[in-house]
Formats: sequence, C-alpha cells, structure tokens
Amino acid sequence: MLGAILISHRTRYKQNQQTKNMSFFRKIAVDSAQALEDVGNREKLAKRIRDLSTLSEIGTELSASLDLEKVLNAVVLNIMGHFIVEQVAVLLLDERQERLIPVQSRGLPDEVSNLDFSTDDELASLLIQAQRPVFSEELEDSPVSSEEQKRLGELGAAILLPIFYQEEFLGFVSVGEKVTEETYDEADLEFLSTIASQAGIAIKNASLFEAERKAGELSLLLEISKEITSTLDIDRVLHAFVNLSSQVINYDRATVALLRGNDLVLSAVSGQEKVDRKARNMSGLEQILSWVSQGNHSIYVTSLEGEIQADNEEAKERLRDYFQATQKKSFLAVPLVDEEGALGAMSMESEAPSFLTESSLEVVEILANQLTVAIRNAELYQKIPLAKVIHPIVAKKRAFLRIPRKKLSTIVAGAVLVLAFLVLWKSELKVTCPAEIWPRQTYTLTAEVEGIIQNILVSEGESVQRGQVLAKLHSDYIASRLNQVKAWLESSRGNARSLFAANRISQYQMERNQIDKLQAELSLLEGEQEKTHIISPVSGTVLTPVLHEKLGELLEKGDFFCEIADLGGMRAEIGFPEKDIHLPEEGQKVKFLVTAFPEKTFWGTVEKISSSANFENDKANFLIIAEIQNEDGLLRPGMRGHAKVYCGDRSLGYVLFRKPGRLLRGLAWRLFGL
Repeated sequence: MLGAILISHRTRYKQNQQTKNMSFFRKIAVDSAQALEDVGNREKLAKRIRDLSTLSEIGTELSASLDLEKVLNAVVLNIMGHFIVEQVAVLLLDERQERLIPVQSRGLPDEVSNLDFSTDDELASLLIQAQRPVFSEELEDSPVSSEEQKRLGELGAAILLPIFYQEEFLGFVSVGEKVTEETYDEADLEFLSTIASQAGIAIKNASLFEAERKAGELSLLLEISKEITSTLDIDRVLHAFVNLSSQVINYDRATVALLRGNDLVLSAVSGQEKVDRKARNMSGLEQILSWVSQGNHSIYVTSLEGEIQADNEEAKERLRDYFQATQKKSFLAVPLVDEEGALGAMSMESEAPSFLTESSLEVVEILANQLTVAIRNAELYQKIPLAKVIHPIVAKKRAFLRIPRKKLSTIVAGAVLVLAFLVLWKSELKVTCPAEIWPRQTYTLTAEVEGIIQNILVSEGESVQRGQVLAKLHSDYIASRLNQVKAWLESSRGNARSLFAANRISQYQMERNQIDKLQAELSLLEGEQEKTHIISPVSGTVLTPVLHEKLGELLEKGDFFCEIADLGGMRAEIGFPEKDIHLPEEGQKVKFLVTAFPEKTFWGTVEKISSSANFENDKANFLIIAEIQNEDGLLRPGMRGHAKVYCGDRSLGYVLFRKPGRLLRGLAWRLFGL
C-alpha cells in the first residue's frame, strides 16, 4: 500500500450514485498508485545516477594524489558534503600497527586527537570481521567495551566504516548523524562502502609513497650530515648547509648568520659564493636573525592573502615589513644554540605560503642540530695554534713511517726512474694563445681627383687584377674644361694657317705659342681625365662592404673608396703572455685553429716578436706576428681562434711542471726573498 485518496462532497451521495462511481474511483486509485510507484522508481534511479557520478568524481580525486593528508581531507569532505554530516573522523593504524589514532577530522573538538583504540580491543576485531559499515546501535549488544563505546560517542559516530586494502585492515571512518535527521538506507551504505574501498587504495598508495619519500629524505639527510660534519673548515660547513639542504627542503633562499663578538654577521647565503651584506634587504635580514639568536625558540611566519600568521606577535610585526620588501610569503628562523651558548641563527624563506609541513619542520630541526655541532667543532679547531699546518704534516709523517722498508726501497727506486725520465726525455713545448687573422698587406684606394662616382664595377669579396678599373668618376670641371680647351686649340690652329698663308710671320709665331700652351693644357686635362678611373694597383680581393651604396657620392681628392688585399698570404696577430715571452723565437712554427673551421688546421711561421707589451685587463701581452699560407682561401680578415706556438724541445719535467714551478718560485721570493 502506497497511500489513500480521500474524496468528500458537500451533499450526501445517494446509494445508487456511490455504486455507479465506485468503479471510477477504483480506477483512479490504481492509476495513481502506478504513477506514484513510477515516480519513486525514477527518483531512485536519479539518486543512483547521482551517487555513481559522485563516486566517479571522488575516485578520480583520490587517485590523483599521493599526498596522504590531501587524500584523507578529500575522504572527509566528500562524505560531509554528500550526506550533509557535521562530524566525520578518520582513524588509521599507527606505525607499529598497535593503535588506531585520529589522523583527520571535521566538526569535532581538538580533544579528539587524544582518542585512540587498541588493535587488541574488541572494536578492531569486530570491524575486521564485519568488513562492512557498522551502525553504532549494533555495538550495544556486542563484545565492544563500554569505554570504547564512550569514546565513539565523543567522535559522534553513527556509522563506523572500516577501511581495507585487499585483506589488510588500515583503519575506519567515523561518520556522524545526518543534519537532516534522515536515516542511512541501503543505497547510503553501498555508497559508503565504495568510498571506503577507494579510500583504502588511495591511503595505501599514499602511505607507500610517504614511506619511500621518508626513506629518500633520510638518505639525503645522512649525505648532508656527512658533508657538514666531514670538515672543520667553517666556510665549507656553512656553504654545504645553505646549498645542500635544498635537496630535502623546498626553499627559495637559506642563510646562516654567526655571532662575531657582540655582533651577528650574515656568513652564508644559498647560491652565493660571497655574502654582500650591503645588498638590498640584507640588513633587515640580519636584524631579524639577530633577534632570533637571542632567544631559544624557532619562529615560523607565513603571509596568506596579506594576513601575517605566527604564534609570536613580535615575530608578526618584525616580518611584516620584510615580507613587503622581499615579496616572500614564508619565513623560518632557528637559533643555533648548544650547551656552551649561542652561535647564531639560520633561516629558510620562500615565496610560497606555508612551504613547510610538520615533517619538513622536523627535518629542519635535525639539520639545525647538525649545523650547530659542526660550527662548534670548527670554531674549536680554529683555536688550536697552527692546527691547519701541523695536522696534515703529522698525518703524512705517520703514514710515511708505516711504510715497510722493502716497499720504501721500491718506491725510492721508482721515484729515481721517474725523475730520470722527466729530465732526459725531450718533448716539444707548446704555448697556446688567442689569435686574430688579417691580410699581410692591405691597399687603400682613394680618389686622385674630385668627382661624383658614376659607375662601380666591383663588389665586396670579388677578386680583381692589377690595373683593373674598379670605378669611374665624373668631374664636370674636367669635362667642360677639356671640351673648352679642345675648341680653343682647333680655333688657334685655324688662325695659324690663315696667318701663315698671309705671310704674317710675327703674328703667326704668337699664334703658335698659344697653340703650344693649349696643347700642354690639353695633355694635363687628359691626364686628369684618366685619373677619374679608380684602378687597382695590385691583384687581390675587395674588402670594403656595400660598395654599391657609394654610387652617386661626391669624392674629393684623397677621399677613401675601398680596400684591397691579397688573401693568399695572411698574417696572425698572436697575444703572447708576458710570463712566457722568453720562449718564442723568429722562424718557429705555429699551428692555428680558427673558430669557423674547428676541423681544419692551418700552419704558419713566427715572423716578428714585438719589443713592447700591450696591456689588456691588467695583463701584459706581447704581439707576435706569424705568416700563414691561405692557399684554399678559407681564411678571411678578422677571423679569431687560437695559436699554438712551438717553442722548441725541452725536458718533459720542464714541460709538465713549469707552471707550478713558477708559482713556487714566486712564492719563495715573496716570503723569503730567494
């Protein structure tokens, strides 16, 4: 039965009307019942579809993360959101598999974190045997103790949802009553069972990942600890800490500041060889670390959406301006203190808010303790007189005295043979220097007369022959003057013929003199006309780029037009170091390797050695000119590379040890005047 239909009328029905309409009412009731059943089925189907869709989304969310905290948070929030529940808690087995402890909860007081259940108690056994959701009412007549039921009541448990991975029991979820006060039906229990199955897989995967991560962190911690404690050099200790710690802690910058007398001095910054205390914000950082070093407690301050969060109010105020100036969002500082007193402080900071988890804070505490011990040991070692000198000498002496006599004789004989080989065996000494390639001789072509460039007959890189015309100039003055002189000359010759025919000898002689002058001027102008052709004096290659842009340009006498060089013979300018200038001589061979052709070797000969040095970057170099053959035409002016100057045969010992020998000689001279 689904319900009833009540029909009332203002007037009393007659008997025959009731009989007549009864079949009609029955039909209405049957049709209504079918409709209501169809509506109920559709609602159940719609709810089932929603549940499946939600379960799919939850499964995707849980499988997408290997962070145990995020997985647990997702389980709790999805149960609360789907069933509209205010109280949910997740309890998992501890590392020893002895107790069930709360690891995530919502809507419960902080005291819940102290509640736990022994795996030896009846509750754990009941959940393992049931392998299904268990209502809290079922526990009243069960072997579960009243004390356990009381603790479950503090959790607000209406349903206990066991979590398994395959056959392995992991823990359970305590789910409270619905806010709507509705009861949990079969569909709800099926939904919870599916969530528990998905959560079991996700929690197991996250736990395995967390265990692997912790093992990796432990391995890295051991390596970092070994590096920090393996040296008594305090600078090496500090640099190892600020740089290697990033392998286990994801910070943007780490620093260490040490007490020097009454002042705290910033001594190491990650990513920096030397600390620039005058750099921006370094002074503010030193002041913060100085304040931290005076206390015995660490500070961890974060900025989330502009709100500063910290346990210490003074820390909030001190970090507020620093966060604004540096754009950092998180800051951790730990005082470095041992039984003998304060040593300084270390810090880690990040642009990400809350960049440290609880496990990360534990790792930082371990690193800080290791750093404190290493710094104290290094400072004590530095107080020992001549410790850095005496210790290695004593160690070497002890090792030498432990060598057996027979083995020592063998070592001495071997050393004598090696020494003889180094002295008697000859090897060619080679000195490598930077080099630039240039033509042996460059010819500069200029305009011999003033004129406008009318025609350019060559371009950059083109080969030209001696006597070849490279360009033509046009001079209005020379052209017009040349035409004018030619006209005058023709007129004077006509006048001379007329005077000679008229037997006017004196006038004829004067006209002849004028003709001679004009002829001389004509010869001069024709010579100037030939100079409007710019001609190559040698065979070679045009070096000047974009010659065509000079077309139409006015050149005055002596103006530059282009450069020509014979690229068949090139010269190398070698910057030879001052310390080796006694080695090279004219005529020695040189091997070249240019950047453009690393697979090809060019050979040359030392031609000239400069007698004075050139200074570049406070280093003295002597210029050596070497002649190079460029038969293939591959070398071009301005190419750079390296030259290896062959400075003759020397003993192998000299070749191998001349540089360290020179350093020792200079040191002996500075220290002892030897």
